[in-house]
Amino acid sequence: MAERLKLAFVGCGAIARYHLDGINEHAPRIQVTATVDVDAEKAQAYATETGGTAFTSLEEALEKGDFDAVDLMLPHDLHEQAAIQCFEAGKHVLLEKPMSLDLDSCDRILAAARSTGTVFMMAENAQYWPEIVKAAEVIESGAIGDIITQRVYWNGGGIWYRGRQAEQSEMAFQVNNWYHFNWVCGDQICEQHIHNIDVACWIKGAYPVECNGMGGWGQRMGGDRSNDSIKAVPGSQCRHTNENKGIGRP
Repeated sequence: MAERLKLAFVGCGAIARYHLDGINEHAPRIQVTATVDVDAEKAQAYATETGGTAFTSLEEALEKGDFDAVDLMLPHDLHEQAAIQCFEAGKHVLLEKPMSLDLDSCDRILAAARSTGTVFMMAENAQYWPEIVKAAEVIESGAIGDIITQRVYWNGGGIWYRGRQAEQSEMAFQVNNWYHFNWVCGDQICEQHIHNIDVACWIKGAYPVECNGMGGWGQRMGGDRSNDSIKAVPGSQCRHTNENKGIGRP
């Protein structure tokens, strides 16, 4: 095994800060040798901090960069294309959650990973949150008895927003505000509630064998914070049924 792992940051937005802080604090064998972002200033800022080389496209980084693995931190609609490109280039892949926006896309990513034999890992951090770790310990100890039913929620306040810029195209505005548009982010279940679903599967020790949904749909009206109302959302519910196993990866 190599003494150091050379890593490329692909996507140098807000989440990259958390990843780099984690590397600096807990993973001394990792060296960030390349930083990739369509915003050249962001890529260069991380390159300057890490001593890596900045690129403005993944294609250029894969052609000219020196790294063994990639840390993909991109809007969700770009996950499949970027992950498959990296697998085909023989790179190990750490992919920020969620894997992608639909099951067919996830299947294609998994198939690409299996075909190359490289390491593939999803970056899902909820199992490491201190309150989740403590809850798992209490449940595993049997202190509260057998778990019959789980119910998980994602509750939050407002989300970040980037205002419209002069002469900015509608496409550029939506991509820059990807969290506000379902075609880019996959909506709230895909973007945030995936944390809770992952923890529920971990605590239960199994993946769902049945899923039932009811309710309606929501639409963010235009994406602007000043007009970010939700249109006609009836009460909704999604229920997963798991096999009964102990805590641990299924």
